[in-house]
Amino acid sequence: MMPLFPEFKRMASTDRVDIERYTTQYRPYSDFNFTNLCAWNLLEKGSACQLNGNLAILFTDYVTSEPFLSFIGTEKSEGTAHQLIDFAKSSGIQPVLHFVPEESVRELHASGLIATEDKSSFDYVYAVEKLADSESAGLKVKHRLARTFPELYPEAQFEIRPITNTSIHSQVMALFHKWGERKKARNSAYDLAHEEAAILRLLAHAEELAHGNNMFVSCVFFKAQMIGFGIDEIVQKPYALSHFIKGDVEYKGIYEFINEKIAQHLLTCDVQLWNWEQDLDMEGLRKAKSTYHPAEFLKKYFVSESPIADKTL
Repeated sequence: MMPLFPEFKRMASTDRVDIERYTTQYRPYSDFNFTNLCAWNLLEKGSACQLNGNLAILFTDYVTSEPFLSFIGTEKSEGTAHQLIDFAKSSGIQPVLHFVPEESVRELHASGLIATEDKSSFDYVYAVEKLADSESAGLKVKHRLARTFPELYPEAQFEIRPITNTSIHSQVMALFHKWGERKKARNSAYDLAHEEAAILRLLAHAEELAHGNNMFVSCVFFKAQMIGFGIDEIVQKPYALSHFIKGDVEYKGIYEFINEKIAQHLLTCDVQLWNWEQDLDMEGLRKAKSTYHPAEFLKKYFVSESPIADKTL
């Protein structure tokens, strides 16, 4: 059981049942997904507790590793937000809640608290049926590139492997490092360390995090070499969540090809909506995700007692 506020428990890979008791009541926000909580539990500091029937979490920022508070739930939202903000003040943490889901802020409008959209943390959600048939969905450029890939590389093979298949883990990391080198060459300020740590943690705990066949790796091989992979999880029908996707862009159309193939696989699993998580205010990522025409967004908010200036976030 999660302890009662203000006693926080450090999250571990064995806490799935306790955490999902709260999170699965709502749409699958990426930040509250159990796998993400474990994989992105930077510096092993992420912790949680129950507060007024809600799940409160002490996060570490994905980029800066600075601590901040959040919660998911709709019980006594006003009191919950105030208690967390007061706790932040007394603990030397910025008194602004992050990642608060849309459902959790609906009752705050008359509370004196201010809920501010955090568009950089909105989850992009896509209609699987459209991505599985990009031509009929009007994604003509995506469809053309998805068709170009097998024409240029007829020997390429697409395979679905369980995340617990350790034989592919070294290939996943080798491709990540190759992708990272190209990323650093284009943007020397890009920090790969946190993302690398998250993938390594996910692979290291694959046996614990893979529940049933709900988490899988989509692999593209060319001449026995991995040139693309995606790590996805069927979280709760009708949703799947994309944790990671990487491709070697030396192979034209690799991303369009693998996205279409994953979508086709998800359809066979009776999944209709596919969460690609947030863009973290990265312009390139925002543009790339926007070109696929999201069906909806899972909105998240800052919650504070007074207006917040951009420079304070």
